[in-house]
Amino acid sequence: MNRSSNETPDNARVMFKALVLGVNAALQTGFLNIASEGTVAYQLHSTVGVGIGVSRCRLDDGGEAVLQLWALPTTERFPGLIQTFMRGHRGAIIVLRPEEADSFADLYRMLTDRSRTSLLVAIVGSGRETEIAIKRITQILRTQPTVYHAESVGNTVDSFAEKLRGGDDSKIALPCIVLLDEEACPEQDPILSPNQLPPNSKEEMSIIRENAESFGVGTTSTHCILELDEGIVKVDLSKGDAVLEPVICDYCLKKCVRRSKICIVGTDAGWSSEDLGARALLTMAKIYALATREIPDHVEKQLYQASRCSKIELPHDLGSKPQLEQRLTKLGYIKKGVSWTLLDEANRRRQDGRLSETDYESIARRIQSQEAADQ
Repeated sequence: MNRSSNETPDNARVMFKALVLGVNAALQTGFLNIASEGTVAYQLHSTVGVGIGVSRCRLDDGGEAVLQLWALPTTERFPGLIQTFMRGHRGAIIVLRPEEADSFADLYRMLTDRSRTSLLVAIVGSGRETEIAIKRITQILRTQPTVYHAESVGNTVDSFAEKLRGGDDSKIALPCIVLLDEEACPEQDPILSPNQLPPNSKEEMSIIRENAESFGVGTTSTHCILELDEGIVKVDLSKGDAVLEPVICDYCLKKCVRRSKICIVGTDAGWSSEDLGARALLTMAKIYALATREIPDHVEKQLYQASRCSKIELPHDLGSKPQLEQRLTKLGYIKKGVSWTLLDEANRRRQDGRLSETDYESIARRIQSQEAADQ
């Protein structure tokens, strides 16, 4: 299943409304931004804490699912208002950190019976508390959910859409628990007000272009072009938007186009110059930060998740190119037919130094005991 496409017939498109709940607003926003590829409306956030995004997913049968994702606050300012926003939803996604598992019961009680059976719980983060969180959530669900590791928020939402559509995705059944790494879902603050500044003038664009070229950045008449390990970042000289075109797509046989907006600075207030306006200065700052790689952790995490895809389709002769396969594996490529279990994830974290040998052996024994009991 691929993400967005412009070639789907209207009669093959379905639309579902899904809720995105959590106790950490920044984590909810990060999930929503990635799932909707940066196209999130926050007009209602400053008043009632609601964010709305749209995710388009190509289904296995060739159709397309459009998910309206509504991020709702857990505490409402006006009685009954949040219940109004919840009407008509088809399923729900609850986004939590392992240490927030105690809040799951309250979030679960907000849901209707229908959405409880069409529920995906995304646990973001790793550590010893993950296993405890899975156990607590399972007790509340009163059923044994599918638990698996996902490489990205995009893949998580794709699988969720497939199940809402009624597709035969053997990997998961709802309700399920999905494990996401920290870098796959970085926290992001919502942009509370739209940018009202005018676009950069031709004179400002010329100054930005000259400055960018002075420290080795390629330019065109409309964009600055920065080559990173993750792919090509194009910064719009007029608006200042930075968009990543992942290098992994260069090797993929599919026709889907992935372009992810990278949020570097969330506000343009407080910038001033005699020659450049606020937007132009901000555009210049973005270009310099990317060119020198002097960017904050949350931007590094955005680049990490935006450059990875575990659903690419590669040429058949990839096996004869081990160096290329190794590079693509680092960008999230997983060979078809290779499953990724909870034990696989624990082993990977042990190899990365994020899990001790003792904790790994403890997890392995528990999983093996559970598998033996199931047999």
